[in-house]
Amino acid sequence: MNDEMYSKAASECAHLINSAEPAVTHVVEFTSQIVSSASYDGGIEIDNMPERQAWGGTDVRIAFDWLSQNAPDTTGIIVISDMEFFKWPDDTGIPVLWAKVPPREDNSWYFGKPAFGKTITIR
Repeated sequence: MNDEMYSKAASECAHLINSAEPAVTHVVEFTSQIVSSASYDGGIEIDNMPERQAWGGTDVRIAFDWLSQNAPDTTGIIVISDMEFFKWPDDTGIPVLWAKVPPREDNSWYFGKPAFGKTITIR
């Protein structure tokens, strides 16, 4: 995602998290590896979101693996990305919201949609 898309994603991420009112929030930045993670009690303010540290080479399965190892009591997952993933994770049974920040005007899911969870497009 470019800087504009990332800023939009961070803002929407904070909004979605605060709407869900979780007891604990884990924000995980990943590419083909975990770049950073931060945990927050309750909601999150956009000014407290971690700074972007890496770009490209995104493998969402890495983040799902991190959650199963570091936050096994996770009750919901929000993935915000351009969704240009070559491989999708297996369904863990945890509800997932896939929030796409489109890199193109037509908002297409060029790499297909996940086989589980709900999908939305952030405009």
